[in-house]
Amino acid sequence: ETPWDTVHETAKFYYDRIKEQRPNGPYRIGGYCASALIAYELVYIFQSAGDEITQFVMLDFSPAIFTSYHFTEAIDEEMIRTKSPSKNFFTVALHLMDKMTELDVSESAQAVVGEIWDCHNGVEVRDFIKLQYHSFCSIGIGFAHLLFELAAEGSEDPLAVLRDPAALEQRIFKWAGRVRIPLQLYLPRHSGARSLYAEGDPEWELLKSEQYSTKYKRFDVNGGHLTMFDDPKLAQFLENGDNLQF
Repeated sequence: ETPWDTVHETAKFYYDRIKEQRPNGPYRIGGYCASALIAYELVYIFQSAGDEITQFVMLDFSPAIFTSYHFTEAIDEEMIRTKSPSKNFFTVALHLMDKMTELDVSESAQAVVGEIWDCHNGVEVRDFIKLQYHSFCSIGIGFAHLLFELAAEGSEDPLAVLRDPAALEQRIFKWAGRVRIPLQLYLPRHSGARSLYAEGDPEWELLKSEQYSTKYKRFDVNGGHLTMFDDPKLAQFLENGDNLQF
C-alpha cells in the first residue's frame, strides 16, 4: 500500500494517514536509519502546511551519510543507466549498515544484521527479516530517485554531479535545509554514524548537522546504533523532548 517510487510520495502517504488519525497538531516526528530522508520530507510537508511541530528527532543518523564516500560508491554505471538501484547499491548499503553496527555488543542485534545479509543473498530467513529487507530496499528506490532529482537541479551534466560526492553533498544539505524545525540529534556513546569517520573529526562530531540545520541540539545516550534503545534515558528524552529548550 505504501508508495515507494519517490521520497516525497512516501512522506505524503504518511502525512495523509497521520492527518486522518490526528487532524490537528502539535506533532512530533523522528527518523532513524534509512527512514531519515522520509522523516525530513515529512517534516517539510507539515511545515509547508503550517502545522505545528514541537519535536523533530534524528537517532544516530544524518542525511549527510547518504552522500558520504561510504555510500556514493553504490552509484555504479548500472544504476546511472537504469536510474534505479542496482544490486551493488543495496550491497554497499548493507556494508554501511555493518560499519554502523560493529560497535554494538548485543549478540541478538548482530544476529539480525546477519539474517538481513542472508536475505540479500537469497537464503531463506524468518518472515519479519524478509519484511525488514523489503522495507530497506523499498526506501532505497525512493532515495535513488531523490539523488537523480537533486543531481539534475541547476546542472547541465547530472551524471557528473552523481559521480561527485562533494557536489551531491551540497545538494542534500540544501534539500535538508528546507526544514526549519529545531533538530534534536540523539547520539549513542558508541555511535555507528560517528564511527564512519576518524575519531575526533570535527566535521563529523555532530554528523554535519550544522551544515543544514539552523537550530540543533545534541543528546548523548548509552549503547550503539542498535542497542541505544535499551537505555531508559533515551525514552525519557523522547517523552520530554517537546519541552526541551534550544
